[in-house]
Amino acid sequence: MSNPESSPEPTALSPAERYASMRETQLARALVNNPEDVSAWLAMGDFLVGQERNRDAAATYRDVLDRHPDHVAAHCKLGRVLCMYPAFQDEAIELLTRAIALDASATEAYRPLAANLNTKGRREEAIEVLRQWCAAAPDDPMAAHFLAAHTGDSAPDRATDAFVRATFDPTAGKFDHLLRDVLQYRAPEVLHAHLEPMLPAAAKGALNVLDMGCGTGLCAPLLRPLSRRLTGVDLSSAMLTKAREAGGYDALDEAELTAYLDQSNQSGATFDLLFAADTLVYFGRLEKLLAQAFSALTPGGWVAFTVERMAEAVDGPPRDWMLDLTGRYKHGAGYVKRVLAQTGFVSTQVTEAQVRVESNAPVVALVVAAMKPL
Repeated sequence: MSNPESSPEPTALSPAERYASMRETQLARALVNNPEDVSAWLAMGDFLVGQERNRDAAATYRDVLDRHPDHVAAHCKLGRVLCMYPAFQDEAIELLTRAIALDASATEAYRPLAANLNTKGRREEAIEVLRQWCAAAPDDPMAAHFLAAHTGDSAPDRATDAFVRATFDPTAGKFDHLLRDVLQYRAPEVLHAHLEPMLPAAAKGALNVLDMGCGTGLCAPLLRPLSRRLTGVDLSSAMLTKAREAGGYDALDEAELTAYLDQSNQSGATFDLLFAADTLVYFGRLEKLLAQAFSALTPGGWVAFTVERMAEAVDGPPRDWMLDLTGRYKHGAGYVKRVLAQTGFVSTQVTEAQVRVESNAPVVALVVAAMKPL
Protein backbone atom coordinates (compact mmCIF):
# COMPACT_ATOMS: atom_id res chain seq x y z
CA MET A 1 0.00 0.00 0.00
CA SER A 2 1.45 3.35 -0.98
CA ASN A 3 2.26 5.96 1.58
CA PRO A 4 -0.10 8.94 1.10
CA GLU A 5 2.60 11.28 2.33
CA SER A 6 4.94 10.21 -0.48
CA SER A 7 2.30 10.41 -3.23
CA PRO A 8 2.46 13.46 -5.50
CA GLU A 9 -0.29 15.96 -4.88
CA PRO A 10 -2.78 16.34 -7.74
CA THR A 11 -2.16 19.33 -9.94
CA ALA A 12 -4.69 22.04 -9.22
CA LEU A 13 -6.71 23.29 -12.16
CA SER A 14 -6.64 26.97 -13.00
CA PRO A 15 -9.96 28.87 -12.94
CA ALA A 16 -9.99 28.83 -16.74
CA GLU A 17 -9.41 25.07 -16.81
CA ARG A 18 -12.16 24.50 -14.25
CA TYR A 19 -14.57 26.63 -16.28
CA ALA A 20 -13.67 24.75 -19.47
CA SER A 21 -14.25 21.40 -17.80
CA MET A 22 -17.62 22.55 -16.47
CA ARG A 23 -18.63 23.95 -19.83
CA GLU A 24 -17.75 20.72 -21.64
CA THR A 25 -19.73 18.72 -19.09
CA GLN A 26 -22.75 20.99 -19.57
CA LEU A 27 -22.59 20.66 -23.34
CA ALA A 28 -22.16 16.89 -23.18
CA ARG A 29 -25.16 16.61 -20.86
CA ALA A 30 -27.25 18.68 -23.25
CA LEU A 31 -26.33 16.34 -26.11
CA VAL A 32 -27.21 13.25 -24.07
CA ASN A 33 -30.57 14.74 -23.11
CA ASN A 34 -31.38 15.89 -26.64
CA PRO A 35 -29.13 14.30 -29.27
CA GLU A 36 -31.15 15.90 -32.09
CA ASP A 37 -30.41 19.44 -30.90
CA VAL A 38 -28.25 20.80 -33.76
CA SER A 39 -27.48 24.01 -31.89
CA ALA A 40 -25.99 21.99 -29.04
CA TRP A 41 -23.77 20.03 -31.44
CA LEU A 42 -22.55 23.24 -33.03
CA ALA A 43 -21.95 24.77 -29.61
CA MET A 44 -19.85 21.74 -28.67
CA GLY A 45 -17.84 22.12 -31.87
CA ASP A 46 -17.29 25.80 -31.18
CA PHE A 47 -16.15 25.01 -27.65
CA LEU A 48 -13.66 22.44 -28.95
CA VAL A 49 -12.27 24.97 -31.43
CA GLY A 50 -11.81 27.41 -28.55
CA GLN A 51 -9.86 24.72 -26.72
CA GLU A 52 -7.74 24.13 -29.84
CA ARG A 53 -9.08 20.59 -30.16
CA ASN A 54 -9.65 20.96 -33.87
CA ARG A 55 -9.73 17.26 -34.70
CA ASP A 56 -12.60 16.71 -32.23
CA ALA A 57 -14.34 19.87 -33.45
CA ALA A 58 -14.15 18.70 -37.07
CA ALA A 59 -15.64 15.35 -36.13
CA THR A 60 -18.46 17.12 -34.31
CA TYR A 61 -19.29 19.33 -37.27
CA ARG A 62 -19.15 16.28 -39.58
CA ASP A 63 -21.73 14.58 -37.38
CA VAL A 64 -24.07 17.50 -37.97
CA LEU A 65 -23.55 17.36 -41.74
CA ASP A 66 -24.14 13.61 -41.78
CA ARG A 67 -27.59 14.26 -40.35
CA HIS A 68 -28.26 17.61 -42.04
CA PRO A 69 -26.35 17.72 -45.36
CA ASP A 70 -27.55 21.26 -46.21
CA HIS A 71 -26.84 22.90 -42.87
CA VAL A 72 -25.12 26.18 -43.76
CA ALA A 73 -23.47 26.90 -40.42
CA ALA A 74 -22.00 23.40 -40.22
CA HIS A 75 -20.51 23.81 -43.70
CA CYS A 76 -18.97 27.13 -42.66
CA LYS A 77 -17.62 25.92 -39.35
CA LEU A 78 -16.10 22.70 -40.68
CA GLY A 79 -14.65 24.56 -43.67
CA ARG A 80 -13.02 27.16 -41.43
CA VAL A 81 -11.41 24.47 -39.27
CA LEU A 82 -10.10 22.52 -42.27
CA CYS A 83 -8.68 25.71 -43.81
CA MET A 84 -5.85 25.54 -41.29
CA TYR A 85 -4.54 22.23 -42.63
CA PRO A 86 -2.99 22.03 -46.13
CA ALA A 87 -4.06 18.43 -46.60
CA PHE A 88 -7.72 19.43 -46.19
CA GLN A 89 -7.77 22.73 -48.08
CA ASP A 90 -9.53 21.28 -51.14
CA GLU A 91 -12.31 19.96 -48.93
CA ALA A 92 -12.45 23.30 -47.12
CA ILE A 93 -12.93 25.08 -50.45
CA GLU A 94 -15.77 22.70 -51.36
CA LEU A 95 -17.48 23.18 -48.00
CA LEU A 96 -17.26 26.97 -48.02
CA THR A 97 -18.34 27.19 -51.65
CA ARG A 98 -21.34 25.01 -50.81
CA ALA A 99 -22.22 27.21 -47.81
CA ILE A 100 -22.35 30.31 -50.02
CA ALA A 101 -24.37 28.47 -52.66
CA LEU A 102 -26.88 27.51 -49.97
CA ASP A 103 -27.00 30.99 -48.45
CA ALA A 104 -25.19 33.99 -49.92
CA SER A 105 -25.60 35.82 -46.59
CA ALA A 106 -23.25 33.32 -44.89
CA THR A 107 -20.60 36.04 -44.67
CA GLU A 108 -18.26 34.04 -42.44
CA ALA A 109 -17.47 31.78 -45.41
CA TYR A 110 -16.15 34.38 -47.85
CA ARG A 111 -12.82 35.43 -46.36
CA PRO A 112 -11.45 31.92 -45.60
CA LEU A 113 -12.65 30.73 -48.99
CA ALA A 114 -10.80 33.56 -50.76
CA ALA A 115 -7.68 32.93 -48.66
CA ASN A 116 -7.64 29.23 -49.54
CA LEU A 117 -8.19 29.91 -53.21
CA ASN A 118 -5.22 32.27 -53.11
CA THR A 119 -3.13 29.61 -51.43
CA LYS A 120 -4.00 27.29 -54.31
CA GLY A 121 -2.96 29.91 -56.84
CA ARG A 122 -6.55 30.56 -57.89
CA ARG A 123 -6.32 34.36 -57.59
CA GLU A 124 -9.10 35.32 -60.01
CA GLU A 125 -11.53 32.97 -58.30
CA ALA A 126 -10.60 34.52 -54.95
CA ILE A 127 -11.33 38.00 -56.30
CA GLU A 128 -14.69 36.84 -57.60
CA VAL A 129 -15.55 35.43 -54.18
CA LEU A 130 -14.66 38.78 -52.58
CA ARG A 131 -16.85 40.60 -55.10
CA GLN A 132 -19.70 38.26 -54.16
CA TRP A 133 -19.04 39.09 -50.50
CA CYS A 134 -19.27 42.84 -51.24
CA ALA A 135 -22.55 42.26 -53.08
CA ALA A 136 -23.98 40.11 -50.28
CA ALA A 137 -22.84 42.50 -47.51
CA PRO A 138 -22.29 45.97 -49.00
CA ASP A 139 -21.90 47.56 -45.56
CA ASP A 140 -19.34 45.03 -44.29
CA PRO A 141 -16.02 46.89 -43.89
CA MET A 142 -14.07 43.64 -44.09
CA ALA A 143 -15.42 42.80 -47.55
CA ALA A 144 -14.42 46.09 -49.18
CA HIS A 145 -11.02 46.13 -47.47
CA PHE A 146 -10.02 42.65 -48.58
CA LEU A 147 -11.30 43.18 -52.11
CA ALA A 148 -9.05 46.24 -52.35
CA ALA A 149 -6.16 44.19 -50.99
CA HIS A 150 -6.61 41.53 -53.64
CA THR A 151 -7.23 43.76 -56.64
CA GLY A 152 -4.99 46.70 -55.73
CA ASP A 153 -7.81 49.02 -56.79
CA SER A 154 -8.97 51.89 -54.58
CA ALA A 155 -6.87 50.89 -51.60
CA PRO A 156 -7.63 53.39 -48.83
CA ASP A 157 -4.85 55.51 -47.34
CA ARG A 158 -5.53 53.76 -44.05
CA ALA A 159 -7.86 51.08 -42.76
CA THR A 160 -11.27 52.43 -41.85
CA ASP A 161 -12.34 52.70 -38.23
CA ALA A 162 -15.04 50.12 -38.89
CA PHE A 163 -12.50 47.64 -40.29
CA VAL A 164 -10.20 48.05 -37.27
CA ARG A 165 -13.03 47.50 -34.81
CA ALA A 166 -14.35 44.51 -36.77
CA THR A 167 -10.82 43.03 -36.76
CA PHE A 168 -9.96 43.46 -33.10
CA ASP A 169 -13.13 43.62 -31.02
CA PRO A 170 -14.08 39.94 -31.60
CA THR A 171 -10.55 38.63 -30.94
CA ALA A 172 -9.67 40.58 -27.79
CA GLY A 173 -10.25 37.65 -25.44
CA LYS A 174 -7.76 35.38 -27.21
CA PHE A 175 -5.55 38.07 -28.73
CA ASP A 176 -2.49 37.62 -26.51
CA HIS A 177 -2.52 33.84 -26.88
CA LEU A 178 -2.89 34.09 -30.65
CA LEU A 179 -0.02 36.53 -31.00
CA ARG A 180 2.40 35.08 -28.49
CA ASP A 181 1.79 31.35 -28.74
CA VAL A 182 0.62 30.93 -32.33
CA LEU A 183 2.26 33.76 -34.28
CA GLN A 184 5.41 34.03 -32.10
CA TYR A 185 4.84 37.78 -32.00
CA ARG A 186 7.67 39.94 -30.66
CA ALA A 187 7.27 43.41 -32.18
CA PRO A 188 7.11 45.19 -28.77
CA GLU A 189 10.36 43.63 -27.62
CA VAL A 190 12.12 44.25 -30.93
CA LEU A 191 11.05 47.89 -31.03
CA HIS A 192 11.95 48.51 -27.38
CA ALA A 193 15.40 46.96 -27.85
CA HIS A 194 15.98 49.15 -30.91
CA LEU A 195 14.92 52.36 -29.16
CA GLU A 196 16.29 52.07 -25.64
CA PRO A 197 20.02 52.58 -26.41
CA MET A 198 19.15 55.88 -28.14
CA LEU A 199 17.46 57.38 -25.09
CA PRO A 200 19.57 59.45 -22.69
CA ALA A 201 20.02 57.71 -19.36
CA ALA A 202 18.51 60.65 -17.46
CA ALA A 203 15.30 60.37 -19.48
CA LYS A 204 14.48 56.83 -18.44
CA GLY A 205 11.71 56.84 -15.90
CA ALA A 206 10.92 60.49 -16.62
CA LEU A 207 9.16 60.33 -19.99
CA ASN A 208 5.59 61.18 -20.86
CA VAL A 209 4.84 58.21 -23.15
CA LEU A 210 1.97 57.50 -25.53
CA ASP A 211 1.45 53.87 -26.55
CA MET A 212 -0.22 54.33 -29.93
CA GLY A 213 -2.53 51.40 -30.63
CA CYS A 214 -1.95 49.87 -27.22
CA GLY A 215 -4.29 46.91 -27.78
CA THR A 216 -4.41 44.61 -24.77
CA GLY A 217 -1.36 46.28 -23.22
CA LEU A 218 1.48 44.06 -24.39
CA CYS A 219 3.85 47.05 -24.49
CA ALA A 220 3.08 48.33 -20.99
CA PRO A 221 5.67 46.20 -19.12
CA LEU A 222 8.37 47.50 -21.48
CA LEU A 223 7.28 51.13 -21.44
CA ARG A 224 6.46 51.47 -17.74
CA PRO A 225 10.13 51.66 -16.64
CA LEU A 226 10.69 54.50 -19.12
CA SER A 227 7.62 56.44 -18.08
CA ARG A 228 6.73 59.20 -15.70
CA ARG A 229 3.26 58.92 -17.22
CA LEU A 230 2.08 56.19 -19.59
CA THR A 231 -1.03 56.67 -21.73
CA GLY A 232 -2.51 54.12 -24.11
CA VAL A 233 -4.86 54.88 -26.99
CA ASP A 234 -6.74 52.36 -29.11
CA LEU A 235 -9.81 52.25 -31.33
CA SER A 236 -11.06 48.88 -30.02
CA SER A 237 -13.07 49.09 -26.81
CA ALA A 238 -12.73 45.34 -26.27
CA MET A 239 -8.94 45.55 -26.47
CA LEU A 240 -8.91 48.46 -24.02
CA THR A 241 -10.95 46.40 -21.57
CA LYS A 242 -8.18 43.78 -21.58
CA ALA A 243 -5.53 46.51 -21.18
CA ARG A 244 -7.35 47.86 -18.11
CA GLU A 245 -7.45 44.38 -16.62
CA ALA A 246 -3.71 43.94 -17.21
CA GLY A 247 -2.85 47.35 -15.72
CA GLY A 248 0.30 49.39 -16.16
CA TYR A 249 -1.18 52.53 -17.70
CA ASP A 250 -1.96 55.83 -16.06
CA ALA A 251 -4.69 56.50 -18.63
CA LEU A 252 -6.37 54.61 -21.46
CA ASP A 253 -8.35 56.41 -24.16
CA GLU A 254 -10.60 55.07 -26.91
CA ALA A 255 -9.96 57.01 -30.11
CA GLU A 256 -8.71 56.77 -33.68
CA LEU A 257 -5.02 57.64 -33.64
CA THR A 258 -4.93 60.57 -36.07
CA ALA A 259 -7.96 62.15 -34.39
CA TYR A 260 -6.34 61.65 -30.99
CA LEU A 261 -3.07 63.29 -32.07
CA ASP A 262 -4.98 66.12 -33.71
CA GLN A 263 -6.90 66.77 -30.50
CA SER A 264 -3.67 66.61 -28.47
CA ASN A 265 -2.05 69.14 -30.77
CA GLN A 266 -5.02 71.49 -30.54
CA SER A 267 -4.97 71.32 -26.74
CA GLY A 268 -1.20 71.81 -26.56
CA ALA A 269 -0.56 68.41 -24.95
CA THR A 270 2.84 66.93 -25.80
CA PHE A 271 4.70 63.66 -25.29
CA ASP A 272 8.35 62.70 -24.95
CA LEU A 273 7.90 59.34 -26.69
CA LEU A 274 5.37 58.03 -29.18
CA PHE A 275 5.59 54.23 -29.38
CA ALA A 276 3.67 52.15 -31.95
CA ALA A 277 4.32 48.41 -32.20
CA ASP A 278 2.54 47.14 -35.32
CA THR A 279 -0.05 49.93 -35.29
CA LEU A 280 1.10 51.68 -38.45
CA VAL A 281 0.56 48.45 -40.38
CA TYR A 282 -3.04 49.70 -40.64
CA PHE A 283 -1.89 52.92 -42.29
CA GLY A 284 -0.73 53.13 -45.89
CA ARG A 285 0.14 56.77 -46.42
CA LEU A 286 2.19 58.02 -43.47
CA GLU A 287 2.62 61.74 -44.19
CA LYS A 288 -0.33 63.01 -42.14
CA LEU A 289 0.23 60.73 -39.18
CA LEU A 290 3.94 61.48 -38.89
CA ALA A 291 3.30 65.24 -39.20
CA GLN A 292 0.84 64.98 -36.32
CA ALA A 293 3.35 62.91 -34.35
CA PHE A 294 6.04 65.55 -34.94
CA SER A 295 3.76 68.28 -33.57
CA ALA A 296 2.79 66.17 -30.57
CA LEU A 297 6.39 65.60 -29.46
CA THR A 298 8.46 67.78 -27.19
CA PRO A 299 11.78 68.99 -28.68
CA GLY A 300 14.19 66.07 -28.32
CA GLY A 301 11.28 63.61 -28.19
CA TRP A 302 11.20 60.33 -30.09
CA VAL A 303 8.81 58.43 -32.31
CA ALA A 304 9.35 54.67 -32.54
CA PHE A 305 7.31 52.28 -34.65
CA THR A 306 7.26 49.11 -36.70
CA VAL A 307 5.81 48.60 -40.16
CA GLU A 308 5.94 45.51 -42.33
CA ARG A 309 8.71 45.63 -44.92
CA MET A 310 7.71 45.78 -48.57
CA ALA A 311 10.03 43.94 -50.93
CA GLU A 312 11.80 46.08 -53.49
CA ALA A 313 10.25 46.06 -56.95
CA VAL A 314 12.08 43.81 -59.42
CA ASP A 315 11.20 46.09 -62.31
CA GLY A 316 9.61 49.51 -62.55
CA PRO A 317 9.77 52.36 -60.03
CA PRO A 318 9.77 51.50 -56.32
CA ARG A 319 6.42 51.73 -54.58
CA ASP A 320 5.93 53.63 -51.34
CA TRP A 321 3.35 51.32 -49.75
CA MET A 322 0.82 48.62 -50.57
CA LEU A 323 -2.21 46.95 -49.01
CA ASP A 324 -1.27 43.30 -48.56
CA LEU A 325 -3.55 40.25 -48.81
CA THR A 326 -3.41 39.96 -45.02
CA GLY A 327 -5.32 43.23 -44.77
CA ARG A 328 -2.26 44.98 -43.35
CA TYR A 329 -0.11 47.52 -45.16
CA LYS A 330 3.53 47.13 -46.14
CA HIS A 331 5.99 49.99 -46.61
CA GLY A 332 9.22 50.60 -48.46
CA ALA A 333 12.23 51.58 -46.36
CA GLY A 334 13.05 54.46 -48.70
CA TYR A 335 9.54 55.85 -48.35
CA VAL A 336 9.61 55.70 -44.54
CA LYS A 337 12.98 57.46 -44.37
CA ARG A 338 11.90 60.10 -46.88
CA VAL A 339 8.69 60.98 -45.05
CA LEU A 340 10.50 61.22 -41.71
CA ALA A 341 13.12 63.54 -43.20
CA GLN A 342 10.55 65.71 -44.96
CA THR A 343 8.57 65.98 -41.74
CA GLY A 344 11.64 67.26 -39.87
CA PHE A 345 12.77 64.23 -37.89
CA VAL A 346 16.49 63.62 -37.39
CA SER A 347 18.71 60.82 -36.05
CA THR A 348 16.55 58.30 -37.88
CA GLN A 349 17.55 54.70 -37.30
CA VAL A 350 15.93 51.93 -39.34
CA THR A 351 16.67 48.22 -39.03
CA GLU A 352 14.91 45.01 -39.98
CA ALA A 353 13.72 42.18 -37.75
CA GLN A 354 11.34 39.26 -37.75
CA VAL A 355 8.30 40.14 -35.65
CA ARG A 356 5.96 37.17 -36.21
CA VAL A 357 5.46 33.93 -38.12
CA GLU A 358 2.40 33.71 -40.34
CA SER A 359 1.41 30.86 -42.65
CA ASN A 360 4.71 29.19 -41.69
CA ALA A 361 6.69 32.15 -43.05
CA PRO A 362 8.56 34.91 -41.19
CA VAL A 363 7.09 38.41 -41.28
CA VAL A 364 9.89 40.98 -41.44
CA ALA A 365 9.36 44.51 -40.15
CA LEU A 366 11.11 47.82 -40.51
CA VAL A 367 11.97 48.86 -36.98
CA VAL A 368 12.15 52.63 -36.84
CA ALA A 369 13.15 55.32 -34.35
CA ALA A 370 13.55 59.05 -35.07
CA MET A 371 13.96 62.20 -32.99
CA LYS A 372 12.39 65.65 -33.12
CA PRO A 373 15.24 68.19 -33.07
CA LEU A 374 15.95 70.13 -29.87
